[in-house]
Amino acid sequence: SDVYKRQVDSEVNFSMPLSGPDPQPDVEVLVNFDNASARSDDWGIALSQINGLLQVTPSALKARSIDARFFDDAVKIDVDTLRPSGNTLVTARGKVETGRLLNKLPTQFTSNMHGKSDWQVGINIAGLTASKDKPFLRLEAESELEHTRVDLPHPFAKSAADITRVSANVDFFPEQIWFKSRVGNEILGRGQLVPAPDDGFRLNLLDLAFSTDLKAETRQGLNLYGSLEQVSVDDWVRFIKSSGGANNKLLQSVELDFDRIYLLGRELSDVRVKVNQDKQGFLGEVESSFVNGDFVAPWQPTAKNPLLIDPVSYTHLRAHET
Repeated sequence: SDVYKRQVDSEVNFSMPLSGPDPQPDVEVLVNFDNASARSDDWGIALSQINGLLQVTPSALKARSIDARFFDDAVKIDVDTLRPSGNTLVTARGKVETGRLLNKLPTQFTSNMHGKSDWQVGINIAGLTASKDKPFLRLEAESELEHTRVDLPHPFAKSAADITRVSANVDFFPEQIWFKSRVGNEILGRGQLVPAPDDGFRLNLLDLAFSTDLKAETRQGLNLYGSLEQVSVDDWVRFIKSSGGANNKLLQSVELDFDRIYLLGRELSDVRVKVNQDKQGFLGEVESSFVNGDFVAPWQPTAKNPLLIDPVSYTHLRAHET
């Protein structure tokens, strides 16, 4: 990370015992931050107006309630050394703009988050003795999202008055980033970011499990499974179009059960959908109270290359669509 110091004062205390069975020197450094600032674009962190005292000894770091601003929002920061690992834990808490805290997510998601909520974020920095198979940094965040409004289609929609507990763990490795998340009691997520040609990171896999546990195995791309009470395909189509489209090739598989689906202005009940990616698009199966059968969905449907469902069900669907 890059650190920009406006003013940092330090005091060094050194004592050497002159007698005793094993005289050892004792060194303490007190670092006083006076409107200092720090920034890490890779982690999506920008701190300014850092004020407070950090105690440094040969075996530990310690600070309590350092004042700072995360972008424009006030936060309090604690620093501790964990035993026996020797890791450094930096904990920040405060009421911050949710969209800015999650600024590493795609903008079509964060631009639909409005409001400030109480957040607690812990950054666990590995000690020098950490093994290479462990993350060099772990970020843990949690909030109840009170006062944050999420303008996304169901099941991610949320009013500012609602309370939805969310948590996320992000593990940073030299060549990859792994994360897990929980939204309420029904949505679990797991994903991996890998280096991209532009020196940033790209999403390599994302599993979303609805009302079920995450599967043990992982596969590349976007994989959705579990069950949902309802979803509006029409709302999601409008959202994707308004946000500039989506990378259809990222979607790898769908295995979902719905009590209700809203499609083309019609309600379908007791719906089961299975989809897998093919070289030209998607192959799937659908079972519902209205339409049943197999379908083929190209990545970019056109008049010459349309979505195809089995002949009987497709005819019924077209009749109701008009």
